[in-house]
Amino acid sequence: MSHCESYLYGSGAPSGVVETMDTYHTIGIDEGAGVVRVRINASGRWSDALATLATNATAALAGVYSITATAGVVTISSGAPFTLLMYGSAGDVLGFASALYPPAASHTADALPSGWIELVGYECEPLAPGDRVELTQYRHGRAVALGFGNVDLFRSSLYLTSTAYGPQIAQSVGDGGGYALTGRVRIQGANPAAYSPANPDGYVDGYIVSTPEIETYGAGERFARLGVVVAVPR
Repeated sequence: MSHCESYLYGSGAPSGVVETMDTYHTIGIDEGAGVVRVRINASGRWSDALATLATNATAALAGVYSITATAGVVTISSGAPFTLLMYGSAGDVLGFASALYPPAASHTADALPSGWIELVGYECEPLAPGDRVELTQYRHGRAVALGFGNVDLFRSSLYLTSTAYGPQIAQSVGDGGGYALTGRVRIQGANPAAYSPANPDGYVDGYIVSTPEIETYGAGERFARLGVVVAVPR
């Protein structure tokens, strides 16, 4: 399935109490002997972060942990009941709405994650050189901002359903959306190789420059097209 996923930065120890790291990096697991903080301590794509969390949880605790995503919805499971805690914005990134979940052998997220957007499909226009980016003129013509770079610009259209509003596409500042639409992202089509004129269903991996427009379809606005500009380093 086509999707757009964020890249997450990770560092530090795989587990342990480092409260200054309690942003989207950290979840807590209590098997009965006290809460153990488990951390995303390696940088990579959102899907890689799930594997990192599962590996670090298994290494730090008695149980064997599995963290999977079906249609983007995350499930954290083990062979025995455990209490699950979310620190910082980890709940937003993974789709868990509460800070604490009572003991169970499996916990499934309440909502879609902000770090992954499942797409109905996507289109990508031929690349444009980004040696000189588009000019921006300030009000009253007082100044013009010039920019130069060593990137190629891809203009893409992401097609998605209205379920993405809020958890994945921000409706207002601070509502938890937007992790997959800022910074570095990967827009993945059906083909696992990179996008090219010969492989139009491949992935585009780069940095979001802008999200200039969103357009909804149908009387119920159940579908939307979101325009994005992605800068891919050469």
